Amino acid sequence: MQAEFRTTQVRTADGRDLLVESTGDPRGRTLLFFNGTPTSRKIFQGMAEEANSLGAHILCYDRPGYAGSTPQPGRIVADCVRDVLTITNHFGIDRLAVWGISGGGPHAIATAILLPELVCAAATFASLAPYAISDFDYFEGMSERKKSQRSLYLSDPVGFQLHLQVSRQEIINASEDYLSAKLEAMPPGARVSRAFYQFSYETMQMAVENGIEGYWEDYQAFYSDWGVDLSTNTLPIQLWHGREDVDVPFQHSQWLSMAIPQSELHLTQKDGHFSILENHRANVMDWLLSNF
Repeated sequence: MQAEFRTTQVRTADGRDLLVESTGDPRGRTLLFFNGTPTSRKIFQGMAEEANSLGAHILCYDRPGYAGSTPQPGRIVADCVRDVLTITNHFGIDRLAVWGISGGGPHAIATAILLPELVCAAATFASLAPYAISDFDYFEGMSERKKSQRSLYLSDPVGFQLHLQVSRQEIINASEDYLSAKLEAMPPGARVSRAFYQFSYETMQMAVENGIEGYWEDYQAFYSDWGVDLSTNTLPIQLWHGREDVDVPFQHSQWLSMAIPQSELHLTQKDGHFSILENHRANVMDWLLSNF
């Protein structure tokens, strides 16, 4: 059955707007997905169809500053909890599971740990770990491109904002040939379907169509204190990561698995940053739904 997508505008207590995309059965078990960085509220067609077949309900929203959501300068990772509560109150949801990929991972983790009365389980794919951890090399195994990008933020924030402007233009101008070349350059185990990769760029394009504010705010959040004590987790959490990921190397999830009680590490041998979600999301969706 073809999935239908609905867009809802939700107003926060401090007067900000959040744009939320939803699909599936609104009366079904709800999964709130946190997209990566930079990405928007768009939900992949394949994920939506899988949810439909299970009678589930999926939500995803533009984090502040992306696409249709009002900026929230200075936000930290844990600030997403208030937005999650606003969204779930609007939809009348009193129980849900959360999951996220890459930059969405820290937000899923924070939501699970800080809202255990609302959340039943959580999962992440290729999540970042916090920065400035003792005895942990944040950049080990990272591609030179990603390492230089993140190092620039830490050493020269103004220069990094100029870099984000260039990156935004590259995302907006991404052509079919550009996507084909990027796909071909991936190691075989890290490759994804053309449809999934195209979707990834479409959601990034939507995210930055109005500027770089959400992109910038996400980086500020990742490299500040997340505002959550990982050791206080009481919920089941799965952490998925592939050894061929050079955007966020697998030791990030390894570190998270040691820091978060009741977490379970799933380290695959061949997946990369995108394929970990495409190849394993169905199993993870089943697991999340089994925890209701």
